[in-house]
Amino acid sequence: MTAARPKRPFALWPLLAAAAVGLAILVGLGTWQLQRLAWKEELIARVEARTHAAPVSLAEAERQWAVTGEAEYLRVTVTGQFIPGRDNAYFTTGSAGPGYQVYAPFRSTDGRVLLVNRGYIPEKLLPASSDDVLPRPAGEITITGLARASEVAGLFSGPAPTAGATRPWLTRDLPGMAEHAQLPDFVSPEQVVPFFLDLERDFTHPDAYPQGGTTRLEIPNRHLEYALTWYGLAALLVVMTGLLIRSRRTGV
Repeated sequence: MTAARPKRPFALWPLLAAAAVGLAILVGLGTWQLQRLAWKEELIARVEARTHAAPVSLAEAERQWAVTGEAEYLRVTVTGQFIPGRDNAYFTTGSAGPGYQVYAPFRSTDGRVLLVNRGYIPEKLLPASSDDVLPRPAGEITITGLARASEVAGLFSGPAPTAGATRPWLTRDLPGMAEHAQLPDFVSPEQVVPFFLDLERDFTHPDAYPQGGTTRLEIPNRHLEYALTWYGLAALLVVMTGLLIRSRRTGV
């Protein structure tokens, strides 16, 4: 009869070390999500305040940009006129399905040049060639919209549209759009404003295209949910580790 082998002692410290590392990671992720929550709530409050505030002048918006490096969602009013140059089409969806936001060059009365997002048009209204432009208001007008920053191209941004092509932009690329617009010779790079302007909705002509008011203001905020998930997993790890240690010590 073969003698029973003695049980090897339970290695407690490797288990505790692994559990401690896992616990630190989970608690760290939960804390990071709480920090993100505070940042997101501040962002939402700032966007809410700016989009409901009285509009500022273009000069004031540019001053804020120069000081802080951002003017996102500021309501800006400017007087000037649309100038020659190609439209830029940015892919989006709207009330009539897939379509485009149309960006056109606009020069203020003091010589500053903006790329203005005139709003959404259905896919069928996009001209056959990028050299064709949608009809623009003539003469001097006053427009109001929200300042929007340029975006960094991502993995799915694709190449920029080429001359004569109708392929849309998938990224709000200010330098690329300004180049593609082929601004007139009297416009120098120093005159171009460092942000876009998204026109507000014109409710006096609600069915007209382009249809302004395209800025998406619904900012997702699920960071509290994520934080509770990570903290819940941390608590579960503690409980499971305790049960495992108990079972190994009692042989259950």
